[in-house]
Amino acid sequence: MKRILIVDDERSIQFALSKAIRFMGYDPIIANGGLDAVKLAGKTLFDLILLDMKMSDLDGIEALGKIRESGANTFTPVVMVTAYSHMNIVESAVKLGANDFVVKPFDLSTIIDKVSSWANARVESRWKKLKPDQEKLLTLTVTTISKAFKAARAGQVVPFRQVQETSEQLITVMDNGNIHDILEVVKEHDGYTFVHSLRVGIYMALFAQAMKVFSRDEMLCLTCGGVIHDVGKSKIPLEVLNKPSELDEDEMLIIQKHVDYTVEILHRTPDVSEQVIEIGWMHHERSDGSGYPRGLKQREMSICGRMAAIVDAYVALTDRRVYKPAYPQEKAFEELDVTPGGLDEKLLENFKRTLTQSALVS
Repeated sequence: MKRILIVDDERSIQFALSKAIRFMGYDPIIANGGLDAVKLAGKTLFDLILLDMKMSDLDGIEALGKIRESGANTFTPVVMVTAYSHMNIVESAVKLGANDFVVKPFDLSTIIDKVSSWANARVESRWKKLKPDQEKLLTLTVTTISKAFKAARAGQVVPFRQVQETSEQLITVMDNGNIHDILEVVKEHDGYTFVHSLRVGIYMALFAQAMKVFSRDEMLCLTCGGVIHDVGKSKIPLEVLNKPSELDEDEMLIIQKHVDYTVEILHRTPDVSEQVIEIGWMHHERSDGSGYPRGLKQREMSICGRMAAIVDAYVALTDRRVYKPAYPQEKAFEELDVTPGGLDEKLLENFKRTLTQSALVS
């Protein structure tokens, strides 16, 4: 579990930051001031430090200098937390090695975005050791998903051309025989939205390729649909989206709204094909009509919607989450066979055969 050092002498800020970090499955460590932070950082390696600019015993600038000198956290990402009135001294913090800043008062989504980005900085730095096409895919995807969710959250148009570019690069990596390594390296990344979106895109592309009934353009549409299928989750309250335990009935109704939000977002996005929208709309439908949001039965679902239902369920089972470990492939296959409501049986067998024959292990 990643450890995040929170440095602030205000209890309310400590509470808010700790809450956000626990939502993400990380371990928040509290330092009650600058001196306490220097002491902790001198003996413990952290994955990220959130450092308040103004504290009573030792201000953030001084604390940052001493933390960098101590050696243990010389290269640990540091995000300064500052009030608007302190923005004129941000430059000094940057010179001492601050990586980013958050302005008070902040909202939960801003903190989660910053923490997710910087806590995974070490993992992402290792992407440079991959083949060029693999590194390009990973950096493109993490940027694309971040921009898409931020745009959707703000009511702006999703940058769909970037989604297409990401999907084209994904297919290129697959054609080059380099997709296995991508599935392996993303296991280290803690950005759930990024990882889930990328993996659904990958498995949709592999599934479509194996079926040999789709043109290159159709395969690109299916891949795009996989990458962007959950963009509506940008509208779900974070305390529900990132709850580290089972959702209650009311929370389930809230989370299910992400499908409607996805469709609304994609309908107002230029150049989005019907197949992409169908993937967003149908990936939680089930064969007997018990799925959501429309309760479609198998015969009422398009083939890309039925494929997406299988892929999304498989990826969800094999994703690592705060409240559950990743299922191994064999166990995931068993769970798919008994999915409540059922999945298209012929397509499911085709999908399992695709992964088995390609020796793809989640």
